[in-house]
Formats: sequence, C-alpha cells, structure tokens
Amino acid sequence: MEDFSDAPLTRSTSPSDFWGARWDRPVASALKRGAYRPLRQAGFSRNTASILTFGLSGLIHEYVLHFMSLRRHSGGWPAVVDSFRMGQPYVYAQSPTKGRQGLFFLINGLLLVAVRLLEGQEWCSQWRDCFSRLPRPVRTMLVLLLVLPIGHWFTDEYIKSSFFAD
Repeated sequence: MEDFSDAPLTRSTSPSDFWGARWDRPVASALKRGAYRPLRQAGFSRNTASILTFGLSGLIHEYVLHFMSLRRHSGGWPAVVDSFRMGQPYVYAQSPTKGRQGLFFLINGLLLVAVRLLEGQEWCSQWRDCFSRLPRPVRTMLVLLLVLPIGHWFTDEYIKSSFFAD
C-alpha cells in the first residue's frame, strides 16, 4: 500500500506534482482511475478532464463534510449508519457553508490547467528554465503560494463543524 502522502508541503514542484503525486495519494489514485481516465477515454481533453475531476473531488468533499458536520443532540461524533434510524435526530454542530469545498477544488483545477497552459507557451521557455533552476524549497513555496489565498475555504468548514473537537 502506498503512503498517504509524499511530503507535499516540502517537495512539490508544481500544482500537478502537489495534487497528483504528493497529496492524499490514495484519493488521487482513485480519482485518476474513476474520473480522469474515463473522461479522457470518452474524448475529453487533458485540461477539461482535469477540471472536471477536480470538480468531482469538490462535490465529494461537500458530501463528506455534510455528514461530518452532523451531531446527535447529545453531542459526540455521529454514527452515520445510525443516522438512518428513525427517531434519532441529528443536527449540525455548525452548519457548513455550502460550496466552499467545491470552489476550492475547482479553482485548484483551474490553477493546475493555467500552469500547464503557461508552460506550453514558447514565450515562457525562459521562465521555465529559470524556475527549474530554483532550489526545490523555493519552487515548493511558490506552488503553495498559489493555494494559500484560498486554503481557508477548505479548512475553515472542518474547524467550524467541530470536526477536530472529538
């Protein structure tokens, strides 16, 4: 079994490297097999398939966050299986803001495609050469700076939902 991650915060050299090879590798692998490759086989371009796969990841995160935010009136971690029993009401510990997970992943998909498109431009070749000569920690920092402005869209909802309180 592969490791969950491979030093994404210290070794990533591009958004594609961060999401595809380093961060949450089991989920990345499942999304490649279950969404990206079938979309490519259906005739979608590499970039369209990437954006749609990130959009799907956002929808999955929205769905998971919904259930992770539910709590019984008595408190504690919800037993999702029990949520289907009648007479045991669940409430949101803090209702998550809908759409932020989806937007976070959709924007990351767009950033990944934008970087790919820029790398393919002839006028970027000099920049590409310069970027590739930068020390890995500097390249990683630049990659993380792409996500930093919207990173709170992902983490805030888990914090507000008291996910980490249990």
